[in-house]
Amino acid sequence: MKFTRTTTVGLFKFIINFTGNSKTMLQPLLSINHVTVRNLNNTLFTGLNFNINKGEHWALIGASGSGKSALLQTIAGKFNITGGDIRYHFLMNLYGRTVTAKTSSPIIS
Repeated sequence: MKFTRTTTVGLFKFIINFTGNSKTMLQPLLSINHVTVRNLNNTLFTGLNFNINKGEHWALIGASGSGKSALLQTIAGKFNITGGDIRYHFLMNLYGRTVTAKTSSPIIS
């Protein structure tokens, strides 16, 4: 099974290509749920939601200054999440459980 879909979330456009089967589609690798991120006095994202599933290939597209790098740094744990959570399902094999980043200090300092 193959398909391509385009999703717009805020200032971002995601282009998702999927290659796999219906069983693969149900395996999440990363979930971002109602995430709000602040840095200093700026709100970078509010209520951000999306999932990345096994077999998907993503492209993140946006204008200069739209927050593409900030989103990736947030996923990497560099910015504080002030609301919601990020679930790192792909770490299940390494730690035996899903690792979740919630409202807290950054994962990476």
